Amino acid sequence: MDASRIFSPKTELAKSIKKYWGAESLDAIHDWIKDIAANGRGNSATADDIANFLRSNVSLAGIGLNFVTAILQLIGATQTIAVLGPKWST
Repeated sequence: MDASRIFSPKTELAKSIKKYWGAESLDAIHDWIKDIAANGRGNSATADDIANFLRSNVSLAGIGLNFVTAILQLIGATQTIAVLGPKWST
């Protein structure tokens, strides 16, 4: 089902939304539909791109460079060997 057709200005639903909640609400719904269609990647500013890059890479660096996380991975591997046996764990 096409959401843009459901909320088209000609439909009764769109007319009711506009009547009871105003044109701003209907515009917000249309913006929301466009954002979903663009997978949330529409019209991002450079600052947004920088923030997304930093957020994803800081998390990766925090996990990858954390000594405790590395030790936990080794402990998890030993548990796998204990359950499956060395034949199936290598």
